[in-house]
Amino acid sequence: MSRNGINPSFFPGPAVLMPLRSDWPAFYTQCPTRTSGIRLPLVGMDGEPPILVSACLAGLATTHDGKAKPHPKVMELVRQGRAILVCPEQLGGLPTPRPCAEIAAASASASGARVLAGEAQVVYVDGTDVTANYLRGAREALKAARLAGSTKAILKARSPSCGKDRIHDGTFAGVLKPGQGVTAALLAQEGLDILSEDDLEGLEG
Repeated sequence: MSRNGINPSFFPGPAVLMPLRSDWPAFYTQCPTRTSGIRLPLVGMDGEPPILVSACLAGLATTHDGKAKPHPKVMELVRQGRAILVCPEQLGGLPTPRPCAEIAAASASASGARVLAGEAQVVYVDGTDVTANYLRGAREALKAARLAGSTKAILKARSPSCGKDRIHDGTFAGVLKPGQGVTAALLAQEGLDILSEDDLEGLEG
């Protein structure tokens, strides 16, 4: 374990921890060479800006039930120094584990874009309103993307934060509907190309 608390086995090269808040690790990246500081935008080993990725897809236990959802291609991007890892829920101040959350089913069109517009809420299964946390996490994820110069994101499918094209319908019954999560919607509005792990078969590299 290094002095900043990162397990070096997760990162084959030197890891940079950028704490945007005092109480949560904001996002992680791996640099191809040792540096005394952080150069912006960060550049991967292939000369391209790194891809923003959901931390759970890289093997970190950040899902609501405290589990990881590792995907081999995302983990390979991390090994190659081509990824910025974010968990918007943690960036928004929510703990891990935490109750399941969905965008409230006020209407069939309730989605991340409606949350951003102040027209929908994100709630825990017990009804607790966590909209502010999801908005804060989305803004912090966007900040990470801007700092790194990222133009592409690979986000966890079906998440109320990261879902790309389908999310749960707000009934907590396991039913999916078309729509984006809050972070995915914000990143898309800002021009990032959004992928999910379901799209990775067509991703080069």
